[in-house]
Amino acid sequence: MAETGGWRQAAEREFRAPFALDNADEVGDGFDTWPALPEPEYFGVINWRSLPEEREPEVWRLLAEWVSWLCTRYTIPARLIPDCWYLHDSIVEELSALFSSWEVSFEEADSGGHGPLGWHERFEYFRSRLRHYKPEGCSNGHLETASRTMPDGPELRERIAGADRDGTVP
Repeated sequence: MAETGGWRQAAEREFRAPFALDNADEVGDGFDTWPALPEPEYFGVINWRSLPEEREPEVWRLLAEWVSWLCTRYTIPARLIPDCWYLHDSIVEELSALFSSWEVSFEEADSGGHGPLGWHERFEYFRSRLRHYKPEGCSNGHLETASRTMPDGPELRERIAGADRDGTVP
């Protein structure tokens, strides 16, 4: 993975360049005392199924901060991403995938700068796909969604045993 935060350092250099003087330290321009921009936190791809339990609070915090930013920045209405989004596993998975995509799309190492454009194209597709989850039902308060439990019957166990030719599946 490419080093994160490089774009911030480049932006600092770009911003400072027009104001730089040959003897900047002598004239006391203050640039040498500017605090560095904080390095952004990078988690990587969120895979809830394999996420170690001890990392969950950190990932929830990062995701919640990002979802808050996303909804504010893009003025996403509650009928699309309800305030109770974190109580809907399917929406959490969708937002986690979108966040993961956003993280890598805005990496400095992105070839040619197409990552942000590609992310916005995927973001539009995400918005249309999210409507299938019917989140508008929660726009006036949380509504519990029906969950599904997959059967673990003898037919399934028989099928797994038949496919387990080398006897390694527990």
